[in-house]
Amino acid sequence: MAAMDSANTSSQEHDDPDQRGARFVIVGVCASGKTTLADGLVRLGFNARSCAQEHSYVHDFWRLRCRADVLIYLEASLPVIRRRRGQNYYPITIIRERERLAHAHAHSDIVIETDDLTIQQVLDRAVTALRELGFGLAEASVGRRPL
Repeated sequence: MAAMDSANTSSQEHDDPDQRGARFVIVGVCASGKTTLADGLVRLGFNARSCAQEHSYVHDFWRLRCRADVLIYLEASLPVIRRRRGQNYYPITIIRERERLAHAHAHSDIVIETDDLTIQQVLDRAVTALRELGFGLAEASVGRRPL
């Protein structure tokens, strides 16, 4: 999914995740923990970032702008969002966010429901899922690209 970084990069290097440095992109509803998870993955050496897909009407913004190699989708319920963000978070807001996230959800590699998890548990689940996809901590930092 990621674009080539330069004209001098061979297709063999582009296809080898150890050479190109995979991009790990996190999407989800507001207050689901996207930024917190991205920060945790970066501290572990992953080339991770959050992507504000929930605010974009471009259904594949996550792919076009954020160029995800691995897409992680975080979910949170309205009561938990209100606890994290405040009571002024309205049901129509989350309905609209989920509509804008539908394409990303359908194409996500990893989905994590964050309601009953601590920050560390979300990070642990993400790392475990990334390992299951073949991305260990050593591979995460090899050939890293800036976001």
